[in-house]
Amino acid sequence: MTRRAILLKWILYCLCALALALLQGLVLVYVRVWGVHPFLLPAIAVIPATLEHNEQALLYAVFFGLACDLLSPVAGLPCFYALAFLLGAAAAWLLSGQVIMAGVVCSLVVTGVCMLLCGLLHMAVLAGHSGAGLTAALAAAQSGPELRIVLLEKNAAPGGNTLLACDGINAAASAAQQKAGVEDGFEEMLSDSLAASGAQEGELLETLAGDSAVVIDWLAEAGMPLGELTRLPGSSAERAHLPESGEPVGKFLIDGLTGEVRRAGVEILCGTRVSELLTDEEGRISGVIAESPGVRHLYTGGAVILATGGFAANDKLCGSYRTLLRGLDTVSSAAAQGDGIAMAQELGAATVDMAEIVAEPTVHRGSGLIVPRALREGGALLVNRSGERFADELADDASLSEALLAQPGRCGWLIFGEGLLHLLPSALEERTLSGADPEKLSRAAGLPAEALEETISDRNAELPEAADEEGNEPHPARLEGELYALEVAP
Repeated sequence: MTRRAILLKWILYCLCALALALLQGLVLVYVRVWGVHPFLLPAIAVIPATLEHNEQALLYAVFFGLACDLLSPVAGLPCFYALAFLLGAAAAWLLSGQVIMAGVVCSLVVTGVCMLLCGLLHMAVLAGHSGAGLTAALAAAQSGPELRIVLLEKNAAPGGNTLLACDGINAAASAAQQKAGVEDGFEEMLSDSLAASGAQEGELLETLAGDSAVVIDWLAEAGMPLGELTRLPGSSAERAHLPESGEPVGKFLIDGLTGEVRRAGVEILCGTRVSELLTDEEGRISGVIAESPGVRHLYTGGAVILATGGFAANDKLCGSYRTLLRGLDTVSSAAAQGDGIAMAQELGAATVDMAEIVAEPTVHRGSGLIVPRALREGGALLVNRSGERFADELADDASLSEALLAQPGRCGWLIFGEGLLHLLPSALEERTLSGADPEKLSRAAGLPAEALEETISDRNAELPEAADEEGNEPHPARLEGELYALEVAP
């Protein structure tokens, strides 16, 4: 073939691919066959490979695969279509002419193979679901076993914010507390919660405290007992419930809830993002439009539950409610963008307490790891870039965060001695700066030596020299010997 003929041939392939993409996006998204939208994009890759039998067809498949990845990415697998189309084109090249004669029949067969490859690859990343959605799905399934329940999750990775949880679930007057002889109740938990939040009253906190023990009992009945107890900062009793196995509570719950939800017959679709809430003639929410790679789905039903979490990872939205939080990193899941809140607000839904955003005051700069509050409770000193102490280290999180953000660089340094080093996780311990005395530590951290030495001296003067009356053990908070520093910010 002449060069002109080859060029025209590939232009024709590209035009056919464009026509097929338009057919998929404008027509087939509204067509359902056995409840599924036809997905014909793999034909873009396999038809040229069936007819051409050369490397150019493979490059063509990768090119259009990357185009699909850019236009409709699959969460958790950026090269999903490029890989699927390449495998499909390779299969077409091998099958055509050797197993099946090249032509229309061969193209149809290999297109089906490529669609199967897309399905298998897609199933490999369909593992994500959040704690809130799983809990709602399981509760709905228990209340109505005859219901068809579909759980839509935009991520391909499991867990969401729930997977990050490790401190436990607070609950008052639970069976586990009673068994352990812990005296606690609704009034105590509500009082602690109000004090920690700085609120004078809170209807939502009353619900949280009042229903907390019921939640622990419900989880136990579902095969997820939380029998271990610990006391978290701000609590007046051992109120945080954890798995007895020592497993992080978030992973424990995600694994357990996922198993129970599947056994209840709930259909879980990950990599499927809800983009719009639908309403009927009377304005009631009647369904959703959801999108997965190359496909739009329409779901209608008697109820829609939004369990999409907050917006801690949406810097613009956080800043719109509290300007002080603009530009801060988040320890939340990157999926916490406020999608569900925004869709509900578009339909006129009311919101409350949107500015009540929890800021973790001491997050290590550079790693994003939370520095345990136990370090501050043990006596660590918080100084600014001038080497001066500027706040009460044991203040509530909101007050301490505001104090830190008011300092130069919107950050500070936690200074502590060897007696507190054991309170740090190993991942943070290896990130500390150290010095044999205040002057050497100041050089390591870039702090003014004279100011830091004076601050440390004043701190030591406030503390007893020994931890016990006999003087057998030095006070762990005293800043003597090898000193350590961590740069922190909210």
